[in-house]
Amino acid sequence: MNAKLQRYYFPGMISLIFIPLLFIYYYTKPKPKEVTYAIPIYIGDESLLKRMPELSARLNHKYPPQRHYNEITFTGDNKLDRVKLDNAEEKIGLILSTNDTLTGIHFKFLPGSEYGTFFRTVNLLRMKRANTFINMTTDIWFYHFATPPAEQARIF
Repeated sequence: MNAKLQRYYFPGMISLIFIPLLFIYYYTKPKPKEVTYAIPIYIGDESLLKRMPELSARLNHKYPPQRHYNEITFTGDNKLDRVKLDNAEEKIGLILSTNDTLTGIHFKFLPGSEYGTFFRTVNLLRMKRANTFINMTTDIWFYHFATPPAEQARIF
């Protein structure tokens, strides 16, 4: 009986059985569908105007700058918030494509709104290349400065 057991190498048998089973387990395991990236967010501060007079002059001493803001309020109702975000996407595209410097969008997040809505809003602004927006407390203010046609062609 000892001679028969010596023919089989137990660690080798274990690796021949368990390694393929582990490979099949991890290969068939569901993979995450969403890719998560880090989004840089800058928080606005009204004392910034005092420290940077050149910025204050560009903003006409108003922070956020004087515009006609369309207010979009997120309440926490996911379906309604997604519809509002889709409408905001169209408005952002219109503002950027027409180089509109008179209107902006004020995103207001009520206490019941979800954290994911905030990040979807910031992600939307980043995807649309809306580089001028300010995060202040529970609000995001989006506005646009005029870009010269040559620079606009280079950006897009």
